This record gives sequence, C-alpha cells and structure tokens, in this order.
Amino acid sequence: MGDRDKGRDHGWDRGMQGRRNGGTTADPVAHVSFVHVSQSTRVLARTLDPRWDQALLFHRVLLYGDPRGVRDEPPAVVVEVFDKEGEGAGSLLGRCVCTPHVWLDLGCRQPPRLRRYPLEGPGGPAGELLAAFELLHEAEVRGEQGGEARGHPEPEGALAQLSTPPWRDGTFSVPLGIRPLLRLVALEVLAWGLRGLRGRSPLPVRAPSLEVQCGGQVLRTPPIADLAANPNFPINAFLLPLVRARGRGGGAAHRGGGGAAPGGGGGFPPPCPQVYSCELEEVPEFEGLQDFCQTFPLYQPGGPLGAGEDPVPVGEFKGLFCLYPLPEDPGVPPPPRHFQELPPSQPQQCLVRVYIVRAFDLSPRDRNGLCDPYVRVSLGAKSLGQRDQYVPNTVEPVFGRMFEVTGTIPLDKDLRVSLLDYDLLPPDQEIGSTTIDLENRLLSRFRAHCGLPRLYRTAGPGRWRDQLSPSRALEHFARTQGGHGAPAVVRGLGLAESGPPAHRHPGAPRERLALHVLRACRLVPEHLETRTLYNSTQPGLEQGKVQMWVDVFPASLGPPGPPIDITPRKPQRYELRCVVWNTRDVDLRDTNVAGQRMSDIYVTGWLDGLEEQRQRTDVHYRSLQGDGSFNWRFVFPFEYLAAERLCVLPRKEHFWSLDETVQKLPPKLILQVWDNDMFTADDFLGVLELELSRLPQPARSPQDCALTPRPSRWPWRGARGPPHLSLFRQKRVKGWWPCTVQEGSKRRLSGKLELSLELLKAKEAEERPAGKGREEPNMYPALQPPLRPEGSFLWLQAPLRSLRYGLWRRHRCRIVLGLILLLLLALILTFIYAAPVSAGMLLGRPDLISPLSWVPLGTPRHHPSLWESDHRSSMWSPGGGGEMRPPRPFGGKTGSAVPSSGDRRREKHSKKALR
Repeated sequence: MGDRDKGRDHGWDRGMQGRRNGGTTADPVAHVSFVHVSQSTRVLARTLDPRWDQALLFHRVLLYGDPRGVRDEPPAVVVEVFDKEGEGAGSLLGRCVCTPHVWLDLGCRQPPRLRRYPLEGPGGPAGELLAAFELLHEAEVRGEQGGEARGHPEPEGALAQLSTPPWRDGTFSVPLGIRPLLRLVALEVLAWGLRGLRGRSPLPVRAPSLEVQCGGQVLRTPPIADLAANPNFPINAFLLPLVRARGRGGGAAHRGGGGAAPGGGGGFPPPCPQVYSCELEEVPEFEGLQDFCQTFPLYQPGGPLGAGEDPVPVGEFKGLFCLYPLPEDPGVPPPPRHFQELPPSQPQQCLVRVYIVRAFDLSPRDRNGLCDPYVRVSLGAKSLGQRDQYVPNTVEPVFGRMFEVTGTIPLDKDLRVSLLDYDLLPPDQEIGSTTIDLENRLLSRFRAHCGLPRLYRTAGPGRWRDQLSPSRALEHFARTQGGHGAPAVVRGLGLAESGPPAHRHPGAPRERLALHVLRACRLVPEHLETRTLYNSTQPGLEQGKVQMWVDVFPASLGPPGPPIDITPRKPQRYELRCVVWNTRDVDLRDTNVAGQRMSDIYVTGWLDGLEEQRQRTDVHYRSLQGDGSFNWRFVFPFEYLAAERLCVLPRKEHFWSLDETVQKLPPKLILQVWDNDMFTADDFLGVLELELSRLPQPARSPQDCALTPRPSRWPWRGARGPPHLSLFRQKRVKGWWPCTVQEGSKRRLSGKLELSLELLKAKEAEERPAGKGREEPNMYPALQPPLRPEGSFLWLQAPLRSLRYGLWRRHRCRIVLGLILLLLLALILTFIYAAPVSAGMLLGRPDLISPLSWVPLGTPRHHPSLWESDHRSSMWSPGGGGEMRPPRPFGGKTGSAVPSSGDRRREKHSKKALR
C-alpha cells in the first residue's frame, strides 16, 4: 500500500566556517535531498552568513509501508552546502543529516520550530544550519477504507486545506509562524589586541588588522603599527548599531558578554587563606578571569585537514563582544556603551613572583615508580630553576620555593611552570607543565594579580605586600566600576570589627575598614590554587598537579612589599624515652612441669617506620598471674615535622641508591608483649599502639585500665579530662594502657602495661642523658633492678630450683609424707636384716650368730669346699680359756682365711658378752 506524503523544508539561514581558495567569502547554495527527490536553494553571493529565507516543497512523495512505521522511523533529509563556482557543482562546504517531523493527523499539526543542525565539512565542523523539516501524510482514498491508517477516515484533500507559504521573489519564503522574530540590536566589540600571531611565511607579521563580519556587515579595525613593540590595537572599542538578532520572544542574545561587575553579594570570604582544588580560572565566581576580555584562537584559512587532525591555531585575539537590544523608537536615546572605562593599552613592566608550594600525583619517570622532580619557571626568554635543586625519589615533592622574574606584559604574558625529572645524564625528561595568562589576571576586575589577605598588618610575617594600600586599592576599584571615587571609609568601623584587633601591628583603622569593604566585594582572596600538569607528548592526559600562586606587580605602581618565605620547615630532632614498669593480667600460654599456667614475659618496642631501632626488655620468667616487673627504659631518637604532624624518615632503599628516600609517617609507638620460649618460636601475647600526637588518656590503676574508658569510681576526683592528649604538648605522662590481641573481627584485652613516656628535644636530651635499659647513665629516673619473685629464673640455669619452685611449693605435703614413708620402710628393712645377730648377742647364744660372719674375703658364702661337712659342729675349742677360734678349713692348712676388721670387732664384742 502506498501513501502520498508531502515534505516541507523551511530553510532560514546558516553560519559557515568554509573558505573558497583560502579566501574569506563564499557563494553558498544548499542542496536538499529526500528519498529520491532533491531541490536547491538560490545562490547567495560573497557571504559566509547566508540567509536564504526559503521554503522547499516536495509534492506527492510516494512511500511504502505502514504510516506508523514511517512515523517511528522517518526517512532522513540530507542537506549539502556547496560553494558555487561557475557552472559546475562547486566545492562542498558542509553536510548534515536531518530528521523530519511526521504528521499523520493534519488536524493536530502545529507549525514546526527552527533547529540548529551542525554542518560537517571535509576538514571537520563547518558551521550550523537553521532549518525545520516536516513530513505531512495524505492517505489514498479507496472506498470506505480511506484513512484507516489513523483509526478514522480522513477527508479527501486534507493537504489542499493547508496554507501555502508566501511567494516572494520567485521562491516560497518561510511562513510567519515559523520564521524567527527580528529585533534591532547593537554589537559592541572590544578589540584589545593580537597575541602570538604568525603567518604562513617564516617572516614576522607586519601591520595586522581585525575584520569582524556579522549579519552582512563588516567591521575593520585600524592596523597595529608594530606588533613586536605593542600588540594592542590603537583603537579598542567599536560599535555595529544595526545588527539583526535572531530569536523568538524578543529576548536579547549575549555572546561573550561583558560579565557582571564583581561585588554586591552578601557575606564574607572564609577567614583562612583559600585553597582551591582547581585553577583560579576554573573557579565559577571569578568567570575564568575573562571578565575584561576573552581569548579567541585564530586559525589559518585553507584546505581540509587530514583525518583525525585538529586545526592548529596561528595566534590569539584578545577581545570581547557585547550584544544588547536597541529601542524600537528612534526618539528614545540608546543605552550607554559598555566599553568606556578602559585601562591603558601600553605595555608595562611587571615584577612577577611565583610561589611553588608542592606537587602531588606526579607521573613516575624512573623504574622504581618514582621520580626526581625539580621546578623550572619560564617567562618570555627568561628561565629560572636549577637541576641540582631536585627532590629525590618521590611523586609528592614539597618544594617551598619562590621565583622572582621581571617581564613586559602583554609581550611576555604567558608564564610557564614546568616540572622535570632529574637524570644523572641530561637531558632531563619533562613531567608536565602548566601555562598562566598573566595579562588576564592583571586586567581582571576581580583583582587577581595579588590576593587580598584576611588581616591588615604593617609588619611581621603577614605584612601587607601589595603596592597599593587598602584605601588606595578601594579607590582604584571604585573607578574601574564606573564610580566617582571611593566611598567614605572612615565611619562604621564597629560594623567590621567587634572589638580591638587581637593581632600585632594592625595598622590604621581607615586601612582596616577599606580592607573589610574590599573583601566584601568578592575579590580574589589570598589563595593557593591547584593546577593540572600536561605533557605535549601525551595531550589531554594529566601528569600530576602542582599547588602554587602568582603575584604580579606593575612597576608603575611602585615597589611591592616583601615576599613571603615559604621555605619548607626542617624537621626537629626529638628523643622519646619510654620506661616499661610493670605488666598485669597478661595471657598465660605455657604450662610448667607442675601443670600450672605461666608465661615468660618480655616487651619489645619501636617507632613505626624505624624497625631497626627495635629494643626489648629482659625476661620475667615464670609469671603465674600475668604480672611482670621490668624497670626498663627504651630510648628512641626521631625527627618530627610539627607543621604536618609527621615523622620524617630518610633512608636509602638500596646500597647502590644515590639519594635517600624520605618517608613521612605519623609518630606511633608500637609495644608488643611476648612469651619467651627456648626451643620454639616465641608466643605473641598482645600489642599496644600509641600515636604520640593523639595519645589516649592512661588509667591511674590497673583496675581502671580497659579497652573503653571507665567512669571514675570516686566522684570527688572529678572528670578524667579529654580522651586524647598530645605528648608534644604535655611532654610527660605515666599510667596504664591496655594491650590487645586480634581474634577474628574483634580485639580482646590481653594484658595491661604500666609505662611512663617522656618526650625531649635534642638539646634537652643532651642536657639530661639517659641510657637504654638500666645502663649508664642511669638517670632521669634512676631505674633499680625489679623486685621479682624467687621463682623467676631460667630453668636451665638452676634445674633443682626449678623443681623446688615447680614441685615443692605445690606438692610439699605429699613429698614430705612420701619421704617419711620411705624412711620407715628403710628402717623396717634394716631391722629385719639385723634382727638375728642382735637377738643372739642379747640372749647370749653364739650359735644364733650366722656363720657367714667369718667368710674369707673374696670367697663365696656357699662354696662347698671351704668348710667341713659337719658345719653344725661346735666352733669352740675346749682349750684356750673360752676364746673363739676360727674354724679350720678342710685339708688341715691354715692361713687361707683372713679375718676382716668387721670380724675383729664382732669377735671383741663376743668376748665381752661371754665375760
């Protein structure tokens, strides 16, 4: 099924960037193509801002398919703009693809609105097309089914009921409901000057002038006589009074407007120097510092660029455009012109002070992931900065340097700050750079050449450094704002100050009040801006940031104040003395021979980042309750930077490193409690980390020591004070702190440490020396050996004492009872053994005495050849007076048995018994 549609193209005008043969004009014509049909507009001669004011009608274009599908995805309209050259088609200036608005129900049709479509030329963007496109649907009438596509029948000839666009000069023009409203406006041009202009030839540009085309009118400025001596135009303000502005509703269009005057807002700036996280030009309240004039890049006219190439500017135009409406009634006077109070356009000598504070997030250049940056400042042909003043091995250097250079503005308007990486063999690599337009800061009404301080001082570190006093600066600001002098500033000082100034050297009340008024005008305060660094080899990719500020002082206003000293503060030498007195309730990890839980406690300590200074106490052996006594002193020297509250740790990463790497860490004391083991690894019992600048309040007794502070049990002692304190202020503190151990995701109390901390400067430490541990000089305070229990010793040194303290104290009753039982058993056995002899002696019966008493030495007791067979016979001879004689051995020989000393005693006792 085919439907007949009617396409309408309402082309108003366009702005183009095309050129013909490198010229500044063209003869544009637009070719409009839709599906399989096309039409062209008329040719406009010698203009880059053609206004066709023409409507192109495409009648009865046949489209196939469902009308609803056409509405959802309408065919595209292609518009091509050519530069007409003779009889040929001409050269292409730009092309755009447009989408028409589809109307299926003509009863609901509304006039289309003009839209801007960007034109893409062979070399990139080529301007804009202001046009409107609509596609009107007319269904074929076939009996009763006509117009079913819309859900209800459409009356035949609905397109014929639409009004035809007006016919003018042989073409259809844009209807009144679509064409934009016209209004008389004035275009005021501030042509300040040209910067960095270079031509196609290597020769310098001579006598350049500016040509401005707008609405068919051309403005040409007088040429600049000597671009090298003064790049500003001799006449700066121009007016084009009859420029027609386009728009609907009568609103005036402002492009590159003059900007609102600063000030007039309520409130005051923050009391401290402002730190901006971006460039000063990016701060919204300062309008990019282009309130006086803006910078427009200039490009060479010529052929198309290659694919992916960007046009290269050949210079800059400093100026401003202000567009405002004119009254329709000729009798009404026009509004006052904007560009009246202009500063002198002659070049002026200026003193420029560049303060480079620090840089961060720098792109590394060395293999270790760091770089050795140093600063180089360039203004015109002058360059400052030395290679040997680099900061080694860092991507966050602190420079703290001030560079002072003189230059002529606007000839030397671009200040370039570069960061380079120092290499042992030049050339050095550039990390990144940033460029500052000093002319904009000098000409801005926001007074960006020197920030306003918070207080006015006539002496001291914060002395007023501007060339103009606050009252003179206020008068100058009032003149630039169109006033007739400064307001009266000698009254109402009480509104600015609630009392007498608390700072030293406050200056005159008139000056303080003038500064108060200036700060109320929202001018640039004393600030620190953060600028992004870029590298030409990697355009568009950030290479880091630098924090800095710039002061510009014109020589015509007199000498400036003294510069600010921003030299980095050097760290101060400190000595931390930590005395470990006692421990309580430490975890018990070992078991002794008696089955008791115990620990051999010792404490180690060091400052974070200075692990090579690790120190340890002696060992408190055999602690059964988790209590330990040490009286041991740790001494830790370190360097501390009070401004940043960080410890400075310079060290060489490798022995072949040429420079030291400076590391900054918070001052943190780390103490660990361990259980000493002889044959296995020591057991970790707990840790205590104390940040010296934020030290938790210690407890007065071990009972009050806990992970969370407990309220005092004695109300008359009052509050504990703040939860944290700074050892750098209090210098000395003593008390109990909790040790913790990590168990899963929670920390558990594993012991308590009694410490005394004392912080001394290097000079104080020399005046009051103290040794480590209990070594000499043992002073401040003098540490005595700890009073430990008798059982605190190493078991390998005295194993018997270990048994004494391990077994005796716990099982002494059982041991005594066992010894008694053993003694009784020995006595019983002795009695049983000696009972026959003793009984025979007591009863006077020698026969009861065992014959084994006279056994020869070395002879077995039961040898059968030693004695007579009848050994039961009497061993007493009939003669001899009752003396006992030794028995004779078999064989009749004597002398084979020798009595022992014990036998002799026994014989003597036997004789006494017989008597």
